[in-house]
Amino acid sequence: MKGTESAESTQAKGSKDHAGQFTPARDYRNRRVKGLQERNGRFYALLWVVKDDGRKGARRFPLLDDNREPCRSLTTAQTALEKLKQERREGALPSSGRKPGLKTAVQEYLESSMHKGKAENTRDKEVRSLDLFVRHFGWDTRLDAITTQMISGFKSRRLAGGSIGGRSRKAAHPRTVEHDLVALRCFLQFAIDEKKWINKKTDFPKWGRKGIPKAKRRALIEPDKFLQLIQCCRERHTGALGDQVLAIRNGDQIADFLLLLAYTGAREQEGLKLRWSHVDLNRCCLHIGAGEDFVSGSVMLGDAGDTKTGTGRQVQLNPQLQAHLLDMKSRRAPDSRWLFPSPRRGKQDLRVTTLRGALASGLEAAGIERLGFHDMRHLFISSCLMGGTDVGTVAKWVGHGDGGKLIMQTYSHLLDDHLHEQAAKVQVGFSVVPRCAGTAIC
Repeated sequence: MKGTESAESTQAKGSKDHAGQFTPARDYRNRRVKGLQERNGRFYALLWVVKDDGRKGARRFPLLDDNREPCRSLTTAQTALEKLKQERREGALPSSGRKPGLKTAVQEYLESSMHKGKAENTRDKEVRSLDLFVRHFGWDTRLDAITTQMISGFKSRRLAGGSIGGRSRKAAHPRTVEHDLVALRCFLQFAIDEKKWINKKTDFPKWGRKGIPKAKRRALIEPDKFLQLIQCCRERHTGALGDQVLAIRNGDQIADFLLLLAYTGAREQEGLKLRWSHVDLNRCCLHIGAGEDFVSGSVMLGDAGDTKTGTGRQVQLNPQLQAHLLDMKSRRAPDSRWLFPSPRRGKQDLRVTTLRGALASGLEAAGIERLGFHDMRHLFISSCLMGGTDVGTVAKWVGHGDGGKLIMQTYSHLLDDHLHEQAAKVQVGFSVVPRCAGTAIC
């Protein structure tokens, strides 16, 4: 009896050892397939490569199909083997060694200069997005184990709502989900370029890379409508005491603010944070993103700027901006250093934190359905381009570091009148006599 038990245990042990061994792969005629091995129903490639220490040797690669699933049939394994050989010729083989867990790798990315060099708002969004991926995939998931199906599952869960990491979450907007995917893509790019943890061709998940869906592009506001909006904001009526009272609360401030944004291309918060020490009428420039103790002409703006990109900048005064600042200075509150002081500041020198309520009232009075502060940035950039200013200069004024690429892709709204004027100037260099003389073309 004991001998029988011993024999059975030995047989079970042998079966277990055999199940974990790599065996040569064989075809339907029981012939060995060169370069292929099999273990536990999965196929592996055995190739002669140059290892990390510079020496040549055999290295085993797990074979994956087009869906990044393990190859379990000889046909798919042979196809994957040929792709792997092509990657060996191109020097693009998967990196060796065990990949770190997702949580550990994300933490290292968040401590890197690649992440810390971004704007604070962008960093916060990346932290939230990557935390969702860690919770959904699992903190110990290896980077090379992230598949297209896993990312698609995350996207579906975010859009439909449901439990992520044991916590129920509401359905997210598609644009929010795409921002999550952008954060994941930046993290994986760090793992490829900086850490060499994964290989772009073999380990990088292949999901829809269409980027963030663009918001519906609104037409540029017509000049007459913009002037109508400013007039409605400044409109006054006779009050109960016989004095002139603004029809819109904070009407003068919102009108001044809209004009400032339209003349500078500044973002909403950049404009609200401007102090009178940032206005240099002698040197004809406005300093955007300067600090509290900034004195024009004594300090160069650099990486410490209080802007979206963390870099301050100068905007040279155009005639409209200069006249507007002089007008605002003549009406300046003597007890405030801010261009837009808070009407409720009391004895404290506080700035306005938002003017969106006043903007909504002004739009309603002017009969304009929709307009935002960022539309003023579009108006400034498009006006500069239609006026003949080169793209590089405009990019510098609005704080873009790409030399104008984003401007040409996103901000270049051109009015129809301008397009017709430019078309009238086109001269190819030769003239063609129409076949039918006297026929009106346009």
